[in-house]
Amino acid sequence: MQFQDEIHLSVISNALWEGKDSGRAAVLIGAGFSRNAESSRINAGKFPLWGDIANSIVNHLYSDVDSFEFKNALQQAGSTSGALRLADEFIAAHGRSKLDDLIIQTIRDEDFRPGEIHRRMMELPWRDVFTTNYDTLLERAADNVFRRKYGLITNIAEISSARSPRIVKLHGSMPSQRPFILSEEDFRTYPRKFAPFVNLMQQSMMENIFCLFGFSGDDPNFLEWSGWVRDELAEWAPRLYLCGLLDLNDAKRRMLHERNVTPIDLSMRFPRNENNPDVRHRLAIEYFLKFFEDRAPLNPLRWPKDNTKSASLMLVGTPGPNEKDSVEVSAAAIPYFDQESIKRSYPGWIIAPASIRESFSPSPLSVHLEELKKIADHDAYTRLVVLDNFNWSLELCLEPLWDPVAIEVHRVLRQLNPFPTILKDWPEEVVNKSKETLSLESIQHRWLTLAVAYLRYLREERRFVEFDEWSKRLDELTLDSPQHHQRLCYERGLRALDDADDSQLESALISWTPHDSDPVWALRKAGLQAELGNVDEANKLASQALVALRRSSKGKRDIASNSREGWCMKLLNSLRQSKFEFDDKTDSSFRDRWEELDEFRCNPWIEWSGFNTTLERPPPELPTSKSKSDLNLRHLGQHISLHTKSSPFYRHFNFIGSWRMPAYQHRLVT
Repeated sequence: MQFQDEIHLSVISNALWEGKDSGRAAVLIGAGFSRNAESSRINAGKFPLWGDIANSIVNHLYSDVDSFEFKNALQQAGSTSGALRLADEFIAAHGRSKLDDLIIQTIRDEDFRPGEIHRRMMELPWRDVFTTNYDTLLERAADNVFRRKYGLITNIAEISSARSPRIVKLHGSMPSQRPFILSEEDFRTYPRKFAPFVNLMQQSMMENIFCLFGFSGDDPNFLEWSGWVRDELAEWAPRLYLCGLLDLNDAKRRMLHERNVTPIDLSMRFPRNENNPDVRHRLAIEYFLKFFEDRAPLNPLRWPKDNTKSASLMLVGTPGPNEKDSVEVSAAAIPYFDQESIKRSYPGWIIAPASIRESFSPSPLSVHLEELKKIADHDAYTRLVVLDNFNWSLELCLEPLWDPVAIEVHRVLRQLNPFPTILKDWPEEVVNKSKETLSLESIQHRWLTLAVAYLRYLREERRFVEFDEWSKRLDELTLDSPQHHQRLCYERGLRALDDADDSQLESALISWTPHDSDPVWALRKAGLQAELGNVDEANKLASQALVALRRSSKGKRDIASNSREGWCMKLLNSLRQSKFEFDDKTDSSFRDRWEELDEFRCNPWIEWSGFNTTLERPPPELPTSKSKSDLNLRHLGQHISLHTKSSPFYRHFNFIGSWRMPAYQHRLVT
């Protein structure tokens, strides 16, 4: 069940998980959060909050509990200005050090230990954690967080030396970092006496999404800090997010908005429980934490190990993260093929690292044949989904579309007609959407994906007559699907290259416009231009692609962009060495960047080295009999000459660095 302010939680969550070690979200934690502390001794009671400190001050100022002064002071303690003024009165009567001692005696920091909620809060990747609390619960909780190491700032002198992320104690820290900011005079003079703290926090507010936990709308710390932000930053003041059980009415909500504060109020989700208000607050904080924790991105470097949770019996039909259409398949039909969630979570390497390809590689062909038999009697819609997933795994592992699989692909393509207004000559039945739960958009997307995969199969089998027929058929079908149209143009270029037809290749390149699409298509076109000897044009395209990739990158952990950038620089490096002179020299202007890309397994030289090592092995011998038991070697005799570094396919891989090992070579080296 959603609540009114959940959209704002998503904004915080997106910023929180934006980076690798820490995101673009900072937090200010107030006294209310400390109520989640646990007692470290018997009869420690509840953790004292702001009101308990104010009451303690009253008790020390006025000994007669029945007097008017005592009752009036208690009433003052309930308001923000009154509580601050009482602290000033105490300082005037007993001195500053006595007030600090009273705070230590009231809070009894050593009687409490951080709770599980403290630890979970500190495990989130905050850019910085600010707190107005005097207790040491947060820093002690951080000591038990092993994924992150926090620097601690308790005084101005430590600001320059503490490493990020930092815990910043704004109002003093027990036992000895004093004064504890509490009185009206403390708050008035704070911007001058503690200007470095104010500047540090204001800078963080300007740079990050900034949220507050453990404050109420009338908390003096919240009011002072939000007021300073408005006063100091004026129209440039960022919006603050106040999170908690705020119990806001419409007037209070409007007032917060006018002060540039966005409330995230869980009051409706967790109604008041007068018998145990602490439980209500704990449940609300746990809701916040779980919301953030559940949206933590999977570690792309551990793919697919971290993405195998949903080996379910449900194959989702519509491409993209918001799919709702689905088709159910029996367990016996999909022991291997159900990898929809894994496919969607693929980090985006243009060429997956060798270790991933090896661990994810499909089973031997004999196993595939058995799996294909299991889905043979299923309806065409189920087989479309299964074959789409299976083809994706083959392309991921740089494997060709094996003959038995290609036959099944062709069969399902002929059985479904998701484009009845265009494929008028299609002999089989038109898609009847009323009979299936897959959306028409989903069927069209998967159909086109398999169609261009089948086109690749025809090219690699050198069945050029059929290739040209399918290519012409797909011309109009792919006009509204840029990714499939770009793939079609690329396949036409490779078909001309396979046939050593330079004029046809040149014609294919002239009619191919990769602009306004994934920059990788400009990179692939550049590789084909290089095959024609148009090195200047190839260099221009690759340079433009590199600029576009760096502009569109979503950050340091954007593996899709990093992988494309790495291969783009690999192509530019080859072009700049000399025309068609291939060696392993590297341009020094790229070397440092490639080393940075190593962290995300996006350095193309790693895969390039492995590819070279594979080709340096002796080519396999021709089979001595006509036995077809090993279907992987069916065309070995026809393509044995291609197992050489002088082949155009090797040259093209050096230029293109972007799609897959040509199937001819794959058959020879696997």
